[in-house]
Amino acid sequence: SLGYYNLTHPAEAARAIAAFDGEQALNWNVAVGMLRPDDRLRQGIDTALDGLLADGTIARIYARYGVELRPPQ
Repeated sequence: SLGYYNLTHPAEAARAIAAFDGEQALNWNVAVGMLRPDDRLRQGIDTALDGLLADGTIARIYARYGVELRPPQ
């Protein structure tokens, strides 16, 4: 949200505070919520996301909206 806000309000840019950077459970780049997932579906989604991360697709989408893609800690 902060990155998109800064992209659309450059004269009023806000700064992120790294209050939870050390809390791995509160940091993620991409998340998918599923109702009653099974292992095969979850693995398929994980594989697709890995491919989109590897080829730069997710980074390009994030950049379009001013979002910094940061690797998980």
